Amino acid sequence: MSETLLLLLIPALPLASAIILLATRLNRLAVSCLALSSIGLAALAVLIIQLNTASDFSPIQESWGTWLEVDSVTLNFAFYLDGLSLMMISIICGVGWLIHLFSVAFMAQDTGYQRYFGYLNLFVAAMLILVLADNLLLLYLGWEGVGLCSYLLIGFWHSKRANNMAANKAFIMTRIGDTAMLIGLLLLFWQFGSLDINHINQQALDLPPNSSLVNVSCLLLFIGAAGKSAQFPLQNWLPDAMAGPTPVSALIHAATMVTAGIYLIARNATLFGSALEVLNIIAIVGTITLLLGASAAMVQSDLKRILAYSTISQLGYMFLALGVGANAAASFHLMTHAFFKALLFLAAGALIYCLSHQHNIYKMGGLAKKMPWVSTAFIIGCAALSALPLLSGFFSKELILSHVIDQGHPWLWYGAVLGGFLTAFYSARLILLVFFGPIQQAPDRALPKTMAIVMASLILLSIFGGMLPESITRQFPASTPPLSLITHYLPIASPFLAIALAYWCWQRGVFTRSITSPIQKTLHTLLLNGWQFDQLYHLLFVRPYFIITQLNRHDIIDGLFRGIEVTMIMLHRLCSKSQTGSLRLYNATIIVFIVISLAWLIIGGTTA
Repeated sequence: MSETLLLLLIPALPLASAIILLATRLNRLAVSCLALSSIGLAALAVLIIQLNTASDFSPIQESWGTWLEVDSVTLNFAFYLDGLSLMMISIICGVGWLIHLFSVAFMAQDTGYQRYFGYLNLFVAAMLILVLADNLLLLYLGWEGVGLCSYLLIGFWHSKRANNMAANKAFIMTRIGDTAMLIGLLLLFWQFGSLDINHINQQALDLPPNSSLVNVSCLLLFIGAAGKSAQFPLQNWLPDAMAGPTPVSALIHAATMVTAGIYLIARNATLFGSALEVLNIIAIVGTITLLLGASAAMVQSDLKRILAYSTISQLGYMFLALGVGANAAASFHLMTHAFFKALLFLAAGALIYCLSHQHNIYKMGGLAKKMPWVSTAFIIGCAALSALPLLSGFFSKELILSHVIDQGHPWLWYGAVLGGFLTAFYSARLILLVFFGPIQQAPDRALPKTMAIVMASLILLSIFGGMLPESITRQFPASTPPLSLITHYLPIASPFLAIALAYWCWQRGVFTRSITSPIQKTLHTLLLNGWQFDQLYHLLFVRPYFIITQLNRHDIIDGLFRGIEVTMIMLHRLCSKSQTGSLRLYNATIIVFIVISLAWLIIGGTTA
């Protein structure tokens, strides 16, 4: 089978499966087989492409017809596969299939089983279209597709108002970024006369640095990326997005949705390379976000919210890398993060499943003996997240830090090292509270074998994911910049110091002790609420808008529409009086009408 046909099948299979699942009614076995086989065959197609191109890889570009043609501008439905997009589809299909398999057990008793897998397959298909698109308009189609699917899956259990509000929040906040991105696409089209990604990047090589229009366009694209990837100041939708089923959270955080912003900038690296001021903004925003997310994660009590803030922080590392021009390092960390974050979320899903949907870490405790396999998965996932040596997260995060200091950004480097310290601290706090100490709640269900198998696969990827074959990691650099002793050893020592501090705090009951100091209470509340961004936005935007609508509820336009309504009601009442139900009256009315009509015709003919 040719590589071009395989390339088409990769998104077509999950898309076709999604259409069947959402348009028909099947039994659970058929749903499971269809959903798993479609993603599995797509993953197999990716593997075949990797094997066929392992020795001699060159980008593949294929078009399947014209999508849009306006005057001299033609946009094709075309895909482009290079090292970056090959890595992305490997993650989406591989990790996505594992999440699908985990979902079979996790959602087994749910009444919306078929609808769930229909949305999940559509989610994967949209993300695949996004990363394979050879033009920005097709990429935007996939971009909006993942936005729609995230809305449907975050609010999947829609009988609860809180879930609907979380879905609305995610949809609206990402729309802010999407609007900015669309304007940026229009500006790029105006300047380059095309939305072909390779054409734009090629033309960008001839542009003078910091061209005003390019700077504005790249800034708008970055706002879109920041919305999708939950970066400051559009980061506060992601913790609430945990309202959906836990496997959905794993898919959003590891293989779809939030990785889209990283991919957008990495795909257009040459264009962003000519907007140096925007790159500085990206690096600064990434550093701020990684510190915001890590600090907020330190005090959370909800298991999934801790992991959500962790994702915000780790995405900040990727944006920091993009901002200093280390695009390969950002992509590398995206890949390793997909492995250990999928492991953490699915291990969290296993805990939640076995503990009757308990989310509060203070009501767990002592589960290392009760659930040894899950505790092993969690510990390895947190170790990789904390960038402990020789695990996958260590290689990618060290690569980012080395490039940051090599590019002459010492303050950003210190911020990233501090973020790593906080990451290890909240990871150790999570492990200690959930798996050690007194038992608060015993599991009431056994861990299904499929969940254990999925976690075993992700454990291996989390451990060895930083040493994958060159066929997957071909776009990553072969060596790191030379470092001084401090810049080399401090990031390595930092997580160990954080773990020691967390253990000291846990031994002295600091994590469970009541807070009495007003200053500490204020700080704890601030961090618990994610630095109060929800409250700030409510004060700045929601409340003023609500006041304006209340003041404007009797405006002229409303009065006009009410006048039309009143007029129609009066006419209705007037005409309804003629409907008496009397046949004699109806006949007499018809006769009178005929006589008047004949008289009118006769008089009109005589006059003529």
